[in-house]
Amino acid sequence: MEPRDRTGFAHLFEHMMFQGSTNLGKMEFIKLIQSNGGILNGSTRFDFTNYYEVLPANKLESILWAEADRMGGLAVNEDT
Repeated sequence: MEPRDRTGFAHLFEHMMFQGSTNLGKMEFIKLIQSNGGILNGSTRFDFTNYYEVLPANKLESILWAEADRMGGLAVNEDT
């Protein structure tokens, strides 16, 4: 849970997770999911942030690659 006088970081990073990564540009992660027949969303509450994706099982390997890229190479820069 975020401290009372320092809130908003979880929500900020929820949005940052869709702004690009080392190998995928801004919004390309969303396009990858949707172009493969999937849906996704994320939300933040006071004590947790969740992300979910629903997609065909035969697309799992490529989406796991994209998730690893997103989690390990989040684009944190002036543009994002």
